[in-house]
Parts: sequence; structure tokens; C-alpha cells
Amino acid sequence: MIRVIKDVVRGTPVTFTATFYNSDDDQMAANTATLYVNYRVNNVANTANVVMDQVNTYYWEATWDSSNADAGTIDWSIVAQGENKAVSEGSFRVLANKATKSV
Repeated sequence: MIRVIKDVVRGTPVTFTATFYNSDDDQMAANTATLYVNYRVNNVANTANVVMDQVNTYYWEATWDSSNADAGTIDWSIVAQGENKAVSEGSFRVLANKATKSV
């Protein structure tokens, strides 16, 4: 079951999972998968490049730590390399106020 995250409180680790499909809607084996997370720290743009762990032939997983992120919209993408290239992407918000340094 896919759970789409809309909001997280700063300091919460965010786990990303991915299974990739080809144009025929068949599961696609990948050689590598990388999670890219675009966020801001003290209003300076940052990108985390996280190599995903291959759990089985078709299932990949990675965790990103939101502790240093400014409150706001976080954009992410997962890119798989293999016989074909596959991409998944989305956005969510990190919520925090001045009292929420980290959890």
C-alpha cells in the first residue's frame, strides 16, 4: 500500500520506497536507484543525494532526515538506472515554527 505524505514535522525521518514499472506496466528491475531531495537550510538551497537500498529485485528504500530543513515545500525525485531509466517524483511540506528546532 502506498502512503503519500503531505506534511511532516521537522526532525521526522522520511522513508521513501519505490517499485519501478516499464511502459507495459510490468515491474522493472533496476541496477541502482537514487533519491534526490531539494530543501532549504537557513534559506540556502540544498540537495541530498541518497543511494537507495535494494530490498529485493523490484523494491527500493531510503530515508531522509528532515532535522536541518527549513519549514516549507520539499521536492523529491527517485531515479532508477537499468535497462530503462525510471523516475518518480513529488513534494511534501516540512512543518515547524521557531520552537521546533528538531524533534
